[in-house]
Amino acid sequence: MKEAIQKAIEGGYKDFQFDDMENATFVVEKISHYEYKIWGYWKDDIKDYTYTDIRTLFLDPLFWQALGKGNKMFYWKHQMHSFIDHIAEKKDPEEFFKELLK
Repeated sequence: MKEAIQKAIEGGYKDFQFDDMENATFVVEKISHYEYKIWGYWKDDIKDYTYTDIRTLFLDPLFWQALGKGNKMFYWKHQMHSFIDHIAEKKDPEEFFKELLK
């Protein structure tokens, strides 16, 4: 999932909860089967971090548009809908992104 986030940033994604995303290091922490936290750390201030709700991030069409640009996918809407179907079937989100980013 970290790779998907990085690809979206490369594609121009700017989450309003993160400042200066290009200069951040991201850590994706799995809390439980469906819960994740994303922490952003900046070089200037190691204590500066931000939490974002993974459900909000991965349901944001702007995330998928940027991921499409960053990963050279032309059918980002299809991928977004496939992801929603994937999690609706109680499948692991990490597995979806592993397959998508092969």
